[in-house]
Amino acid sequence: MKLAYQIAYPPRAMRAEAAAAYLSMSKAMFLRLVEDGLMPQPTPVRSMVTWDRNDLDDAYQAIKDHALPAENSFDKNQRERKNAKTRKPTEKV
Repeated sequence: MKLAYQIAYPPRAMRAEAAAAYLSMSKAMFLRLVEDGLMPQPTPVRSMVTWDRNDLDDAYQAIKDHALPAENSFDKNQRERKNAKTRKPTEKV
């Protein structure tokens, strides 16, 4: 077994596939987020590129901080019921 697979924590520098796995997404989605500027650009190390785990954590936290909370079906139903009660009888939906 290679040493890299025996480490109990994520490595500091990761290639694209490992960085995507670290964030629980496909490599294609990860690279799209890099292209869109939502994930950091890689750091060149000789002939390869790597992503810093700390940069990935910071980028993910920034996405999380700016994301709107998803509305679940219960909350949607409650909102719609409340809106229906406050509508005037002449108002059309």
